[in-house]
Amino acid sequence: MPKITGDSIAEHVAAQEAAVIAATVSLFAERGAGNVTIADIAAEVGLARTSVYRYFPTKGAIVARWFETAIDPVIEEGDRIAAGDAPPRERLEAWVTAQLAFLAQDEHQAMIGAARELDDMPDDVHADIGERHRDLYRSLRRILMEVNDTAGPADDDAASVVETRVV
Repeated sequence: MPKITGDSIAEHVAAQEAAVIAATVSLFAERGAGNVTIADIAAEVGLARTSVYRYFPTKGAIVARWFETAIDPVIEEGDRIAAGDAPPRERLEAWVTAQLAFLAQDEHQAMIGAARELDDMPDDVHADIGERHRDLYRSLRRILMEVNDTAGPADDDAASVVETRVV
């Protein structure tokens, strides 16, 4: 019987999945998704290739879980900024700065590249990713609505254009 590494099977599975995702992030950032196999990921983690398949049936499934774990803190940060007490324009700047900082991370760039390269993500996964992005942009929309409410006549057109393109 295989030895589990956590206090429970659920903890063991979570730790193994996290290790697979961490290895995937590293390998994809280094080589690109198309140049990494499940066997490469397994070797990096120290698992048999068939063991990785127990957790993730495809590289696309790994990227989907990777995205799920990465997007939650970004959504929470966007919501925190949107709910803040600073003037709307300051919150807009803080929101954009936070998003750009996230996008500039090597890990996120590797995720974007992987999502573009891989063709094994089902339509429902793409739909879930789209929904999570809509969740993220709801906080931006709240800020932009406040910017529009406080904008002077010269600012109205610019704020409307930004809101239309983002939402």
